[in-house]
Amino acid sequence: MYADSSQMLAKKKQTASIVCIVAAVLLAASLFLPWLKSNKSMGLSMSLLTMKQCGGGRCESMSNLKMAREIDKAYDEAAAAVREWSRDSGDAPDLPKKPGTSFAYFGLITLALCLLAAAVMLAAGILGLKGKFVRSPIALSTVGLLAACLGLITGCIFVAVKPGDMGPMRTLGVSWPFFLFGAAVVGGVAGCQMLAKAFGPPEYDPYADPTLPPQPPM
Repeated sequence: MYADSSQMLAKKKQTASIVCIVAAVLLAASLFLPWLKSNKSMGLSMSLLTMKQCGGGRCESMSNLKMAREIDKAYDEAAAAVREWSRDSGDAPDLPKKPGTSFAYFGLITLALCLLAAAVMLAAGILGLKGKFVRSPIALSTVGLLAACLGLITGCIFVAVKPGDMGPMRTLGVSWPFFLFGAAVVGGVAGCQMLAKAFGPPEYDPYADPTLPPQPPM
């Protein structure tokens, strides 16, 4: 039999509430929390946008893009010193391996995707609480799902290519906000699918009374 309309609306609002909560968690995990941390003695942490080092009662921060430029500058100076020493000594030592700096760009891409996913999920959830669902030209839940999945991919790459060849940055390891982010993405994907199904056209019930028309979607 067809479900009672009030029960259907209550389930839709419950699903929309879950999507809103997941969007808030995804926003907090990607925008405010550091995904990488060192041990307490180093006091180093890195988010998708900035690197922060705390010690002696003070904290200093630097954007990941500026950090990438500093790494490139330090490498260029070291390589120039090696080439100069090679000319003076007549020896030809190997140049030091250039450290990767793509973490800064993957951090920005991941943040943009997470903000898009969170905004779209929040919009879909708020509309769902009002009993509405945007399906054309493309469902908001679909946009949120795709953005979250792409963000998970680029987020994993960001963690994989983190800076780890220079000084205290070698101690950077994955922290709990990254796993919170992963859980939020999984919850967001499930929530978007549930929301799309909740506001989808009603399924035909072969045991329903054929003389009664099916109830229209809310």
